[in-house]
Amino acid sequence: MPKLTKSIVIESNEPGYYKDTELKGFWLRVHKAKDGTVTKTFLVITKPRQSRKQLTVTIGKHGIISAEQARVKAKQILGDLSEGRDPNEEKREHLKLVAVARKHKETIEDLTLERVLEIYLSDRRLTEKTAKDYNGHTRRPLHDWLKLPLTEITERMVKDRHKKMSEDHPAQADYTMRILRALYSYAIEEFKNPDGSPLLKDNPVKSLKRQWNRVPRRQTAVHRHQLAGWFEAVQKLPNPTARDFLILVMLTGLRHNEAATLEWKNVDLDAKTFKVEDTKNGTDHMLPMSDVIHALFLQRHDDTGEEQYVFRGEGKKGHLVDVRDSVKKVRDKSELSFTVHDLRRSFITCAEGLDISPYTLKKLLNHKVTGDVTSGYLVITAERLRAAMQQITDAILQSAEIDKDTFQCRKNS
Repeated sequence: MPKLTKSIVIESNEPGYYKDTELKGFWLRVHKAKDGTVTKTFLVITKPRQSRKQLTVTIGKHGIISAEQARVKAKQILGDLSEGRDPNEEKREHLKLVAVARKHKETIEDLTLERVLEIYLSDRRLTEKTAKDYNGHTRRPLHDWLKLPLTEITERMVKDRHKKMSEDHPAQADYTMRILRALYSYAIEEFKNPDGSPLLKDNPVKSLKRQWNRVPRRQTAVHRHQLAGWFEAVQKLPNPTARDFLILVMLTGLRHNEAATLEWKNVDLDAKTFKVEDTKNGTDHMLPMSDVIHALFLQRHDDTGEEQYVFRGEGKKGHLVDVRDSVKKVRDKSELSFTVHDLRRSFITCAEGLDISPYTLKKLLNHKVTGDVTSGYLVITAERLRAAMQQITDAILQSAEIDKDTFQCRKNS
């Protein structure tokens, strides 16, 4: 192929790649579409000295750029590559900035609290429950701020609102302000001026220092000496779905939503394992079954094995959502005050009293271990967790004075 001149480019109509004989790395690509349309594109195709891979850089299409203009650009690109610069990487970074600009065509006046909340929730990979919480704990207590640009919400306003909310609901006050702080941090990082500087500079929530409430963490649980009464009340529930749900949470420490949305496709009755997806920390969570948990799943499979969810519900979602009525029945019968999340704490409390390593317990609970170098080298599989899961099940049932062989994991008659 001779030098890629204007006449040669015009005459080249057969699909393929044409190499310029004068400038090494300068190419013409000819493409013919199904409708007969011919497209000719100038390229640089070369293997930079610092790279093991061949690199292709698009210069432009013939008709928009001439052969001589393309040659000049090809020399510039080849020069950049010889200096270690990658035009493709620079283009990708530019496209990212363009995408952000197009996605968020916002001025400083457009950045209202409501607008940033909407964008934040659409961008972040949050569970449905978390997104709902963020929405509710922002829109209700800060309803009169929703239309305000973030620049108009001052440190004084933040301190006054937090103080007022703390008079009746200190925990909610802190939670709302943490969400607001996250929204400001997101806006500062996401929205940029043309020169790349933050469109928004200050986060007024950072002014809350000593004002944060010291709300003690909830410590309620069903304790060992209360387990017999709890199990007796649960087993008498008229709703077998709610009954099995509560027992599973007690014996596995799963969170409410993790258990309620458990799907049969993630349950392996032969391997005696099950996987929880879309967990709080964003990772899938594989767990082994103890003997009693396996028996419970077998019974559930007889009832709902052909359906999507292990715990079916009557609503649009298809899975169990609300067990408050059943929890109330158990409370009244057992005279114990508890929530579903208290059952997770009961599981933890029981496990901590056994000879189970902290790493194993954290893995069972799907807690992330941060700041610990050793944990980064540990690979704890579901099989390695099985003994611990069985040990916890045995301890809970023993405290409840329940014989595993006669334990009821079947339909109420």
